[in-house]
Order: sequence, then C-alpha cells, then structure tokens
Amino acid sequence: MGVLPRASRFSASIAVFIGALVVASCGPGVNGPPLTLTASSGGFTAPPVNGLAVFFTLGATAPSGVTATVTSSVSAPSGVPAPSAIERQPQSIAGAVSFLYISAAFNKSLPVSALSETLTLTGALPTGASYFVEIDDPSAVPPKLATIPGVVSGNVVTFTNASTSGTSTQVLAANHVYIFQCYYVAASASPGASASPGASASPGASASPGASASPTASPTPTAPPPGVLSVNPTSVSILGTGSSNAASVLVQETGYSGTLSMTSTCAGIATVAPSSGTGPSATFTVTGLAAGNCKATFADASGQQLSTTVTVTITGFGVTTRVRGGAQ
Repeated sequence: MGVLPRASRFSASIAVFIGALVVASCGPGVNGPPLTLTASSGGFTAPPVNGLAVFFTLGATAPSGVTATVTSSVSAPSGVPAPSAIERQPQSIAGAVSFLYISAAFNKSLPVSALSETLTLTGALPTGASYFVEIDDPSAVPPKLATIPGVVSGNVVTFTNASTSGTSTQVLAANHVYIFQCYYVAASASPGASASPGASASPGASASPGASASPTASPTPTAPPPGVLSVNPTSVSILGTGSSNAASVLVQETGYSGTLSMTSTCAGIATVAPSSGTGPSATFTVTGLAAGNCKATFADASGQQLSTTVTVTITGFGVTTRVRGGAQ
C-alpha cells in the first residue's frame, strides 16, 4: 500500500492476550502521535482524536497471543476504493461518505467474524445516518472483503462482524495489511418514517370461532442504503392456513438488479413463494400449512443473507350437536 502523509498517520504494535483488540482511531483533522495501548476492562481503547474513538474486540474464535500493527488516517490509503456495493464488481455506493481508515496487520490469521468494533460519534457526524465498516484488501481485485452494518444507539455505533453472512469463512491472513473503512450514508427519509423490523400481529390475539383472522398490513419500510440487503419483517406470525392468512416479506437492495434467492426450512409448515426474485426489491408470500416454526433465508449474488422467522399457529374449534328424544 502507499505511504500516508506524515501528518496523517500513527502506528502502534498491540499485544492481545485474551480480551480484545482496539485499533487506533481518528476523526476529521490531524492524527495524534504514535501510542502503545494497554489492555483495560476487557479491551483496548485508543485515545480520542478530535473526539472520535474506536474500540475493537476479539471474540472467542480468535487465536490467543495476537499482535497487530495499526495505522489510522482520515485520507484513503493507496489502493482503497470508495465504498463498494458488492464484492465482485467495483460498484460504488452513491451518497457514501468515508471519514476514517484503519490499517491493521495481524501476526496470526483470524476470521473476520472474530472481530467487532464500537465507534463513538462526534458532533460533526450525523446520528440519523446509516453507518458501515467495509473491510478491504488493497492487494486484491476487487479489494472489498465484507461490509458490516452498524447499529446506532445515541452517539455509539456497534458493528458485529459475526452477524454478517460469510464472515466466519473469510480469513484475515497473517502479516497482511487490511483496511477497515468507516463510512456513512445519510438517511433517505425523515426519521420515524420506517417501520420497525419484525412488527407483526400479536400472536395472542384471538379470532371469533369459524372466522378467519385478517392479516395485519405491515407499514411500508424505508428503502435500505445502496448495496445493503434488507428484509422486512424479520419475523412473521401466521394465524391459520390458506391464502387469506398469508403474510408478505419485502426483500430490498437499492442499486442491485440481480437475483434475490430464497431458501427455507419450512417444508410441511409453510410455503414461501416465489423461490427467487429480482432486485432492487421483491415480495415473497408466506402461507401457513401446519402449526410450527421455521425460517426463510434471502440472499443476493454477493453473499449477503438475511432471514425471517416464521411461526404458524392453528386455532379454532368444531361444534358437535346431538338431538335428544328425536331423529338425529
């Protein structure tokens, strides 16, 4: 990779014995001097630079005795692309704003899923945006390995690598430099306009005997940021069988025109149709067959996967009559 400007770099070798690894952080402006970080409270915290701090942890699947040489910068290192929508093509994400680049070389190989990151936002960064960490290998073609979506809570963003499909099989090779590129995509709709994932009819709601329960319409979800797979809702509760009780699942990926495939564990419990759709959005219908629980998984061509859990409940009762002292 290229050499960063002197005013935009610092390096530190970190010994990670059991807990976690924190990679040095930087914000808009000049980085701090080289620092040696010491484990504390189960991890390593880099001193804030312009108020922006990053905390990296290592999970149970990481090897022991890991060391890492890290460098942080507010400018893109050589060979690092703009945030990319998919791994297999250099398709940039419209509206993505990169603000932090962390270079890391580990002395031992470890799966991407072994890492997680916590980012503390400054007032200069929007809290209403969607945040991501893209892991790049500048020496590869194309360079993108994975994109990890963040969960924002106040001014803290948490990136759980293991929650992204494929990261358990993606390996960061020993003594090889990788770039953790932090970026955000501004909200495309007013806050509060999107539906809460997983919203569904209350499972405990009772229906009148003999009457079919009308399916509850889900609010229209806001489109996800470009290149990020979205499934809404993430769980459905179906009360009864047949098309009158069916539920819909919306799968979206803005800027994607490829296949959205579906697999499920719902045989004998529910049908999920169609078996595939085409981006940027596709609607799948879940129809109950018998009481039980199962899962439908949706994927794009780049390996992103998300699932919806399905619960089918069969209710109702029959009435038997008997006439006394007369003909039946």
